[in-house]
Amino acid sequence: MIRRLLRDLRSQKGWVIAIVIFIALSSGIYSSFRSTYASGLECFNRANEELNSPDITISTRPIDDLSPVLENIPGVSLVSSAFFTDCYTFSGGRRVRGEVTAVPLGERVNDYQILEGRDLRDKREVVVERHYAERHAIKVGQRITLYINGKAREFEVCGICFSPSHIYLISPQGWLERDYGIFFVPRGALGPAVNTFYLKVSGRVDQVTSELQALFGSRGIEAVIKPADKTFARTAFKEDLGAMNSLANLFTLLLLAVSAFILFVILSRHIENRRHEIGTLRALGFTKRDIFFYYLAFSGTVVALGVVLSIPLGFWLLSFIMNYFAIKVLGIPGQFVTYDLNLTYVGLAAVFALIFAVVGAFFPSYRAASFTPVEAMRPQMTSKGVVRAMSSSSMSPLKKLILRDILVTEREA
Repeated sequence: MIRRLLRDLRSQKGWVIAIVIFIALSSGIYSSFRSTYASGLECFNRANEELNSPDITISTRPIDDLSPVLENIPGVSLVSSAFFTDCYTFSGGRRVRGEVTAVPLGERVNDYQILEGRDLRDKREVVVERHYAERHAIKVGQRITLYINGKAREFEVCGICFSPSHIYLISPQGWLERDYGIFFVPRGALGPAVNTFYLKVSGRVDQVTSELQALFGSRGIEAVIKPADKTFARTAFKEDLGAMNSLANLFTLLLLAVSAFILFVILSRHIENRRHEIGTLRALGFTKRDIFFYYLAFSGTVVALGVVLSIPLGFWLLSFIMNYFAIKVLGIPGQFVTYDLNLTYVGLAAVFALIFAVVGAFFPSYRAASFTPVEAMRPQMTSKGVVRAMSSSSMSPLKKLILRDILVTEREA
């Protein structure tokens, strides 16, 4: 049976290759797109962990620094305070909006990584987020002027950074911006007031959040408290990755439906051309069950070949998507990007492909198993000539002779 199966696969190799490619594409797209979601979140988590990003961010009106009070809350391991305000710059004679955050020097809850240059050391220095630096060709050592509260302040660029909180450029009004400057300066450059707190938490985030709400409420201070997974950057990133899951489901169903249809057509034609062989097998003692599962094995072999091919294809697609979306579009440094093709999704894709293959192969296989030896060995009907059509009909020999004589006489007349 194995030799016969291989022979049948070779005889239909063109169509088999087409089905294998469709199955490989569907399985590869499904496993790679679904793995993109997990890999994307993992690279975001890795960036936050390595950069010591805050677990909780608190925004208030300008107040005195409450860092010593916040550090005494159970579960809080590190607190940093900052002052955030709007600013703008001029580039090429055009005004560019932005924001500046005054952060403490030394140990702090950090939210950016230096890509070029170094971190802040002096109150006359600034670290520029990479979006603005790339768009306006800002270099380390260059001097730029920031307009803060209407006053011009000159700084020297000491570093260019990446920040996971700013992979999307968002203005304070909540609008996505194409050209928007993000700048970090020392706390001493903007005065003693603070309006932002960054917290690292060692305990449960929800418990610490409740304590923070009670603390600020008791002091009559309105505060917006956001855990890390509720920030705009993380939420928008998850939504973009979620679109990958939708595309995975759409393309997978479409390609599998096409492969099932092709498989149905191929098997139907193949079985019709092998009627005599099927009749011979039935006469030799092969059961309907043997014939039925033989053709299901045919489709199962094609699925197996497609799934095996989908693994390197899926890994290549995953690498391409992550390199383009995470590195090129969002600017996440390559050291944080992961390429983890989840074999669970490969298995799910294989199950989906097998289900569609069984659906496509079921009716042709059932038809082949339903042939009796006499039906399978009977000559097929043809439309070439009346005599040939009658020779394959169920008329008695005497009636055929009479009808033939009548038809021949009419033709001679």
